[in-house]
Amino acid sequence: MSWIVMMLVFAVAVTLVHECGHYGVARLVGVGVDRVKIGLGPVLWRFHRSDTKYVVACFPIGGHVVVHTPSCTSVGQGHSEVSPKNPWAAGCVIVAGAVANILFAFAVYTGSFAVWGIEDVGTTRVYDVNVTSLPEGSYGLSRLPRGATVVDVGQESPSTWSELRRALVGASPGRLWISTNNPDSTIEVLVPTDKRDRERMADALQVWLDPVVGGVVEGSPGETAGLEYGDVITSVDGIRIASWQDMQQEIRVRPGERVELGVMRQGMQDVRVATLNAVVMQDGRRYGWLGIDPAGANTRVSVDLGRAVAHGANETVRTVSTILARSSELLVFDVQPATVKSVGSVVWNLWSGRAPIASYLRVLAVLSILIAVVSMLPLPGCDGGELVRLCLESMWGQNVADWMKWQTRVVLLLVLVWAVGNGVYWFLLK
Repeated sequence: MSWIVMMLVFAVAVTLVHECGHYGVARLVGVGVDRVKIGLGPVLWRFHRSDTKYVVACFPIGGHVVVHTPSCTSVGQGHSEVSPKNPWAAGCVIVAGAVANILFAFAVYTGSFAVWGIEDVGTTRVYDVNVTSLPEGSYGLSRLPRGATVVDVGQESPSTWSELRRALVGASPGRLWISTNNPDSTIEVLVPTDKRDRERMADALQVWLDPVVGGVVEGSPGETAGLEYGDVITSVDGIRIASWQDMQQEIRVRPGERVELGVMRQGMQDVRVATLNAVVMQDGRRYGWLGIDPAGANTRVSVDLGRAVAHGANETVRTVSTILARSSELLVFDVQPATVKSVGSVVWNLWSGRAPIASYLRVLAVLSILIAVVSMLPLPGCDGGELVRLCLESMWGQNVADWMKWQTRVVLLLVLVWAVGNGVYWFLLK
């Protein structure tokens, strides 16, 4: 119940940010505001201040800001029309809600990184080296023993994966000595001159993950087999497993097969049986899918304000890109059940209280960006649809609102039918 209340609070917060963006920019560019409404449905509370009426409704999803124009129309989530005499002012007011949401997400990310640090992989143990990704001259890195832990990179002694990467990217061009333990070894690597080549060299390293279950997707073969958080996978059909990557390789080559999983739980050895799902990839190949996520070796590393701002900006851009990519999957036949259902493990970790407070703030930031992206869709009722209308009116010099009413609604209906059909195709027919 507390998790549901938290999500409702988050919904109210991002809605307030969105409408405050419209309101603030409207005031800034000299557009009068007649009404500000937060939420949808029956009115709970209303009051007047100066020349603006403020309304709070029952359901904290959506809202709108009514600006004072010759046609007295509005912008915001759930309703969006504005047509002041200055189209540039109108455009600023329309996009202000989405911009406010994205800036809010950036502030949440940055604050979270500044207070709790960035999430990093707390190991320098290497699973493998992708030789094909190595730049010319640095093939000596491929001599790193599988499973070895890097202890020294030249004069640096990294303790996390990002520190290891920074040590390789920041190394001076020329010869570099890298030392490991378990097993003990020292190799010589020729560091490239170009920074991009050094980044490719660092990215060629694959981090070692222990075969520990960190999450189980609801309705997956892993859940049916009774796998739980913290279980250690020790074997697949009698084949001994040392790393998470080893387990993935054995699972992927067994689509649709019944497998026996050796599991260590609280010091007790057990065997679990699972019938793997068969996932069809874009290349037409079928791979086995168990539906579990790794526990990983993540830790929190303190950073200064400058690095917190940089990481906040990078995370904001990455989240926007990811949401746009995932949204487009509904419009093309490219939705994978494994991708969609993996959200269940994230929700479960939040619900069960295993996630730290930084993870809850991450949800808030993602929700804020999601509102920004949805609001800018070129559809009726969205800020994006109103922006399209404003552009058409500016180019044609005439009102196109009436013409767009049935046109945009037909397009919206077709989009919804296509998206629903795509979901049925994947989840029922595939």
